[in-house]
This record gives sequence, C-alpha cells and structure tokens, in this order.
Amino acid sequence: MRLSAISIRSANALASTQAAAIASAYLDEALSKAYQDPDGVVEVGRANFDDVRDYNFIDNGARDAAGNLVPGLGQYTVQISAALAALGAVPDAIQVDVRVTAPNGAVSMLTGFRTNYGGQVVRQ
Repeated sequence: MRLSAISIRSANALASTQAAAIASAYLDEALSKAYQDPDGVVEVGRANFDDVRDYNFIDNGARDAAGNLVPGLGQYTVQISAALAALGAVPDAIQVDVRVTAPNGAVSMLTGFRTNYGGQVVRQ
C-alpha cells in the first residue's frame, strides 16, 4: 500500500472522528438546557439560549457555546434543530437532531430527546 493512500484514509478518519465529536458537543449543550423557556423571551445568540427549543440554526464552522469559531474547525458545517416529538409513551418530548458535515463530505448525525420530567407541560 502506498503511503499517500494511507495518509488519505488517516485524514478521512480524523475528519469523521472530529465531526462525531462536534455533533456530540452540540447535542450535549442543547439537551442540558431547560425543557420550557424559563423567561418566555425568544433569545438571540447562542450564548443566550436558555431552553432546548432555541436550538434551530446552522453554523458555518464549529463554534463554542458563546458562538466563537473553534480554531482548526472552520470548515465543518453544523445544522441543529429541535422540535416536539413523541418518544414512545412520552407524547411531549423534544427531539434534537444534529448534523455535522466535515470538509471531506463525511456526515455525522446524532439525535437526542429532552423530556419534561417533573413539570407540567406548557405548549407554545
């Protein structure tokens, strides 16, 4: 096997691993937020997001929670969406989908659910 072929496979594996890690970080961030909007205000800017339904956006370049571009990850595209969905017997879960596209075209997709465990559901 030629060294160039090994290098290409290694770079592709790295891009796929980074895409998966980015998707996981965005999903963890969204799912850590409140089920219901605590102040009833539509927030602008990711640093101000306070509930899981705020997470509907596209980032050109992976960014931290404050919206700053992460060095070296500017060529990744992140799409995240959150919407009400049924989860088995739980009718009012919020489904969060994260799709990260790496510079080589590799796509990593993760889905998670946020439930209202312990409070009354208020539909907006």
